[in-house]
Amino acid sequence: MGELCGRWRVVAVAADALGTFCEVEDRQRGARGVARILPLGGWQRRVVARLRDELQAAARLRHEHLLAARELILERDRRRAVAIRPRVAGVSAGELLRAAEGRGVPPQLVLTLLTQLLGALVALHERGLVHGRIHPDSILLAERTAAMLLADPSRDPRLRLVDVGLAGWFGTGAPPAGPWGAPELAGDAGRLSPAADVYAAGAVARALVAGSLSGPLPPLAAGVARLLDALCDRRPTERPTSAAARITARELALAELAAWAESPERRRSSLASRVAARSAARRRAVERRREAVSAARA
Repeated sequence: MGELCGRWRVVAVAADALGTFCEVEDRQRGARGVARILPLGGWQRRVVARLRDELQAAARLRHEHLLAARELILERDRRRAVAIRPRVAGVSAGELLRAAEGRGVPPQLVLTLLTQLLGALVALHERGLVHGRIHPDSILLAERTAAMLLADPSRDPRLRLVDVGLAGWFGTGAPPAGPWGAPELAGDAGRLSPAADVYAAGAVARALVAGSLSGPLPPLAAGVARLLDALCDRRPTERPTSAAARITARELALAELAAWAESPERRRSSLASRVAARSAARRRAVERRREAVSAARA
């Protein structure tokens, strides 16, 4: 499918809310990675310098829920940068949201995801960094299918936040914050802040619980509803910090998981969901084999 920056062979090309990204393979080492294409418009030295500094700072972080780019390639003649991070298997929170459309993700699982996401933000914010563009597809979950996560809300999703260290690019206004962005970013893309990250985390969590971006919330425990409202407060100064919100989310997650474990319908619903998840996994495996056979014949 071509090459990228001379050294990387492009395996696949896709797009999400932030633009184009490619699955790539290192021609020298054979390692796979994901390359985020960052159009820079005019070649602004200040933007490039900030991008390089923040990517280096993010790469130095060693946190179980962060996955930063390990390499930044500047292509001045094409007025773009390419940030390359390791490739990890799993599904995104966006895939989970689409799989749960119309019914929502169980609050137990959402609170666990939110706790891990806020933990990643604490690691960034404590070092003076922000993410800037949290959205469902920037959140990776270490599970083979979304159905397997929905089957058992007590599973550890092992969340990884990607596109870390790109705030220097996001601050230029490209790409726009979109529906996950805090209200204060609508008129000033440069106002990235920890409070804006907290809002985006809350917006993603709310959408997962509701089963859509704009759908109504199902009946929730009072503490869960209060937390989501606080995270998505339109006033930045009224939102909790990522550290405070993480403590609350963790306590609520433990309470919800305990209630789920003791509920009489848990065994019945869990068994049915597990059967559905196994069926979905088998179908996906069959589809992959068919694609491999078709590719070999081509």
